[in-house]
Amino acid sequence: MLKYILLAVLLVFIFIIWVFYVALAPTIRDFSDTPVFKQLIGKSLVLQHPARVYILPKGLYNFCPPLLTVREIPAYPLKYELPAGALITIRSFKSYKNNAGSGTTSFYALGDFLANDGEQVTFEYAWTYERTVEEEDMTKLPLAIWQKPGEPPIDYPYSD
Repeated sequence: MLKYILLAVLLVFIFIIWVFYVALAPTIRDFSDTPVFKQLIGKSLVLQHPARVYILPKGLYNFCPPLLTVREIPAYPLKYELPAGALITIRSFKSYKNNAGSGTTSFYALGDFLANDGEQVTFEYAWTYERTVEEEDMTKLPLAIWQKPGEPPIDYPYSD
C-alpha cells in the first residue's frame, strides 16, 4: 500500500513539474509559410538604410549570434557595417515568446548576406526591436530595414 502512495505522489510531482515546464518554456513559432512573409523568402532585398552587424554574446537568447540592426549598440562587438543599397536574403521568419516573466513576443527575420571578404554571413534581424516608443499602432510591424518609406506596414503576426 505504501508503495502505491509513493508512486502516486511521484506521479503528481512529475505532473506538476511538467505543467510548470509547459507554462514557462519559451514558445518559438515559424511564420515563413504565412503569405505576406513567404513572398520575401529567398529574394535579394535592398537595405534602405545603413546597417550594422553585431555579435551577440552567449547567454542571450538568439537564433544566431550576428544581429543586423540600424541602431548603434556599443555593448556588443561590431562585426560588419553595411551601406544602404547592400543586398540581404531572408531565409525564414520566426517569433520568440518569453513565457517566464515578461511574456513578451519578439519577431525575427533570419537571413544572410555576402560580406566584402566573400564570406556568407547569417544574421537575425529583430524586427520588433526596431519599434520606437512613439509608434502607437502595436498591431503593425515597424518598417523593416529593406522596406521603402511609405510602404504599407505589415500586420504583426501574433503567436498566441
